[in-house]
Amino acid sequence: MPKTKLVLANFEDTGRGLMATKKGFGLHYDELRVLTEYQYLSLFLALHSQIEYAPFKAYLKTIPSSFDTVGVNLESRLVSFLPADMQKMIQSQKDKLKQDWIAVNRILRIHGILLSEKTFNWAWCAVNTRCVTLSPDRPPNTSSIMSQPNPTIALIPMFDMLNHDSNANVQAYFDLPTNSFVFRTLRPIFRGQQVFLSYGPHDNGFLFVEYGFVIKNNPYNFVNVDEEFLKLTIEKMQFVESS
Repeated sequence: MPKTKLVLANFEDTGRGLMATKKGFGLHYDELRVLTEYQYLSLFLALHSQIEYAPFKAYLKTIPSSFDTVGVNLESRLVSFLPADMQKMIQSQKDKLKQDWIAVNRILRIHGILLSEKTFNWAWCAVNTRCVTLSPDRPPNTSSIMSQPNPTIALIPMFDMLNHDSNANVQAYFDLPTNSFVFRTLRPIFRGQQVFLSYGPHDNGFLFVEYGFVIKNNPYNFVNVDEEFLKLTIEKMQFVESS
């Protein structure tokens, strides 16, 4: 078989022309519009990661090869040691990941396109940990793309390399009039100094589940004891009743 994707060939109705030697993905945009933005971007990354000469290969190489420390990929044994509220967050993330995989795989199976759930998991985690919200007034769209013509999230090469700090030295936002992403320094930044961005006023529980890391001296850190307090209250009531 020819190694190239296109070769010269003779056709009965038109004569010489170009013939495809390999089957493409065969996905049409109209079919993909039923997906949410998260599903669409995850599928985009997953499929392009399978192409040897993908146009976005340079960007794909900047994405971590695995996301072992994020909540959805933690071993069940480790999750069992976490506080109840974090366990619920992780389960919610797992449910969303599963729903997104089912929605995407349903379309792929129609076209006979093979994509492993492991590859989709990687792409989904990349989107979840690296995408940016284009406007604080427009939360990420959870319905299909066709229901909202303007995107609410995006992947921005290089921008997603910024690390988090609650006392960040830059601010970033999407400027609608210029249709561009703007960076503004909050204080002087010297040569050789790392540039930080705040991912938001999040406690370490959220950062760990969502991004797979925690930070020292987090000013937004707190401990949720609602579940534990409820258990103690129930145990106390049962003790009183049995007395």
